[in-house]
Amino acid sequence: MRKVFFAIFAALMAIGCADSSNTEIETFAKAKIQEYYGRNVNECTIEKCDYSFDSPVFITAATARIAQAQADLASGLIDRDEYKQRVDEWTQRVDRCTASWRLGEFVDTLRSVEHRAMYKCTADTISFHILTDKDNKTPLYTTMDVQRMCADLVSKF
Repeated sequence: MRKVFFAIFAALMAIGCADSSNTEIETFAKAKIQEYYGRNVNECTIEKCDYSFDSPVFITAATARIAQAQADLASGLIDRDEYKQRVDEWTQRVDRCTASWRLGEFVDTLRSVEHRAMYKCTADTISFHILTDKDNKTPLYTTMDVQRMCADLVSKF
């Protein structure tokens, strides 16, 4: 009897934990819809994915590295060929990272080595992904965030 009670209790606790995590993800998703689309939504469907896109940290790193390459070129530390090689290298890294985000689907060669949880969010006609922090609970980036980061990178260079 104790085993049955413990099993039921454990199952209820697992369900409760999953719901609290989804509540945080849903709240985050609704805030992002408001931020990017200017719309308030009452309901948002949250589905945990069995895949994960790479973290867009590469975009932030690329911005810094390309800016450094520009400074090195301007100061004469590197020539135009070296500059082009550095920019191409970082652009390729960013392209690999953002390809799956832009396509909105998993690309097998881009499997994240960070093993972060990914959620697909759908509200009305809007559909996007949310990547969590390494704790797999705290939402970090959405598809819209990555698109904005890419646009900002392109506009700088």
